[in-house]
Amino acid sequence: MKLDEYLQKKRELEEAEKKMKEARSALKEEKKKEKVDNGGFWYGWKPYQRNDAIIVLIVVILFLVSMFYGPGILNSDDNEESFFSNLFSFSGNDVADNEEDTDGEDTDGEDTDGEDQDSGSDDTSEEDTDGEEINEDAVDYDLKIYYNNEEVSGLAVHQEDYVDYDVKLINNHGEKIKCEGYEYTNNVKGNGNSFSIESNEEKKLINTKARKDGDKVINMKYLFECFIDGDKDDTKLEKESSIRVTFS
Repeated sequence: MKLDEYLQKKRELEEAEKKMKEARSALKEEKKKEKVDNGGFWYGWKPYQRNDAIIVLIVVILFLVSMFYGPGILNSDDNEESFFSNLFSFSGNDVADNEEDTDGEDTDGEDTDGEDQDSGSDDTSEEDTDGEEINEDAVDYDLKIYYNNEEVSGLAVHQEDYVDYDVKLINNHGEKIKCEGYEYTNNVKGNGNSFSIESNEEKKLINTKARKDGDKVINMKYLFECFIDGDKDDTKLEKESSIRVTFS
């Protein structure tokens, strides 16, 4: 083989090797591009890094949601509210959380824990579960709070600074009774009431409302003592009913 032919073959071989390297490099770039297209944002991330990033993202989203939505449903333990509630609460003037009164008051005003088995006993009172004496001769009446004709103990008010509701006393006794009591706002004594109610009639208090005045949570309480006029000491019975109103 002549020298010129040898050199020509060598140049062709070098050229072929160069083209092969270029082809390999192009193939690597194509595979890398394909991985990026398929993997998107997560390309190059290790599995535990992806999991950590997802957790952080969820925490950030929940925090932003909690900042956007205000309080709503009342908590049964400390009456603080959860931000999740407004995700499902009504808007505008709608009032939610029409809960039933759970104060444990005896609706008929009588002790039902059991009577003395001795019918000839002269005892006229016995202790209830709280250790307080209940007068068996006391009058029988109900003291309850209603909103839209439903008994409630808590309300959540949206986009308003006040809410009206009804406080009703119902005389279940066989005689006319007299009632005296006061309204309390956050344990501050307010308006007083004194009136009489005929048998099997009801008395609805006027001007019963909770108004937002700096505080977002207002606790309203109504404490009454009813009795037969002229026989107060023997027939009096004290009851209270309360409602917790949260403004947002």
